[in-house]
Amino acid sequence: MGRILTWKRIVGLDPGTHTSSVVEIVRREGVVDGNPWIPDESRTFHNARMGEWLAQRSFTDQSVLLAMEHMAPRPRKPSGWDTFKTIWWTGWFAAKWYNQYTTLARQHVCGQLTHDTRATKGKVNNAIIARYGKPGTTADPGWLFGIHDHEWDALAIALVIADYIEGGCTWVDTSRERGIERDETKRRRSTKARG
Repeated sequence: MGRILTWKRIVGLDPGTHTSSVVEIVRREGVVDGNPWIPDESRTFHNARMGEWLAQRSFTDQSVLLAMEHMAPRPRKPSGWDTFKTIWWTGWFAAKWYNQYTTLARQHVCGQLTHDTRATKGKVNNAIIARYGKPGTTADPGWLFGIHDHEWDALAIALVIADYIEGGCTWVDTSRERGIERDETKRRRSTKARG
């Protein structure tokens, strides 16, 4: 990420099989208890329309970084057609984006915001609300007003990249990966012992 310190806007993208959501956050000085990154826009489009929007957005403003969620390996869990379709759309979105982009696995997003790589969507949303306050109402909107459904996931992705830019992204849990390696080693040893 060569130019990462020059980004002033981040577009977080949560890809899906049919529709995808984006939330754009902008950097402002000293907003919301010293947190400089605040939500600016949120949208959900059908994937074909999302690709057009991304291409147009990246050509009109080249100081925007795209951050997308990517699918991570899930050991011993089957992958269905929806998983592969989402992977295909993620690649298509990357091809449509003219500027620099980055990808994150869901586990890293959960780990940074909640310190638990297996956190539920509700826990991640609560961590975001703890940072910015409640969404509010139409009469009294908060910073998160209007964000719904998969836009919360897109916002979480953008916030983790913002934390990385600000130097506050410190927590990454690799114990699960190491645990998988240990299980494989145990399995190989027990197979050798039986053979």
